[in-house]
Amino acid sequence: MPKPALTRHVTFANTCALLALVVALGAGTATAANTIRSKDIANGQVKTVDLHDRSVTSAKVQDGTLGGVDVLDGSLTASDLASDAITATQLRDGSVGTSELQLGAVTGSQVADDSLSFADLASGGTAGSVSVPAGDVPDGQCEQKTLSIAGAETGDAVVFSVRGAVQPGVFFVATQVSAPSTALVQLCNLSGTTMEAISGLPVRVLTFH
Repeated sequence: MPKPALTRHVTFANTCALLALVVALGAGTATAANTIRSKDIANGQVKTVDLHDRSVTSAKVQDGTLGGVDVLDGSLTASDLASDAITATQLRDGSVGTSELQLGAVTGSQVADDSLSFADLASGGTAGSVSVPAGDVPDGQCEQKTLSIAGAETGDAVVFSVRGAVQPGVFFVATQVSAPSTALVQLCNLSGTTMEAISGLPVRVLTFH
């Protein structure tokens, strides 16, 4: 008896090809390129390993969502900061030192009134006492005296003040710092009489660079 036409065309090769097609179709759904969207991804499933290097740009980051922990220590430089971006509120109290200040950056308007003392000035100074014997300087004359002033430099301005009573017409005038740690002072007697002895007179001498 002759075989049906369908049976004549069923071969081993045709059967294998059909099985392969069925397996391929049953393995999954094909996806065209660029068709995966946000709604196709479960929340929280994109990990660091899924991101290509440098694929996250500023436009992908929501404003105000990055904090200090997101920035690598030491990675930000001046070029990364917008002009006038740092204000006093961004600076930790006591964190700005001398090395952060540009030469000439601080003027009188930046210094609080009555906040500076002599210790803040580049200068020298000493406090002590002087003693001069009676009649040491003749009436109507001045004589030069030498004082040792720690920290004084040649050419400094010098101020001499007394902290006690002195014979009327007898006074000191500071003239110059003639050498390191050495100040010259004129002792004058314009009293119209013999100069009285000066004993343990408290004095203060200041010099300014």
